[in-house]
Amino acid sequence: MKNLLALLGFFVVVFAVLGYFRNWYTIDWKTGSDGKVEVKTQFDTQKIGDDSKKGLQKASEKIGSIADDLKNKDTAPRDFFGAQIPEKSTPPATLPVPQR
Repeated sequence: MKNLLALLGFFVVVFAVLGYFRNWYTIDWKTGSDGKVEVKTQFDTQKIGDDSKKGLQKASEKIGSIADDLKNKDTAPRDFFGAQIPEKSTPPATLPVPQR
């Protein structure tokens, strides 16, 4: 349960920071005539929707390009260092054993 609340808090902070820099909302602070602070918040839902659509399109394009790269990837076996292993390898030459 703590992890779920921490995840929710993380998303709230990400939304707040991202929204601030993307101008998704404005916050106005005023002091009324009686000395009380009045806070007014306005959300630009049109801008949030447009930015979300653009972000989802970019993400789907990136995922599509990664999927295409994986389809076109060379499937030849590779060793630990990434070098391609030849299909038919010859056994290494044996060294002569010294005679005593």
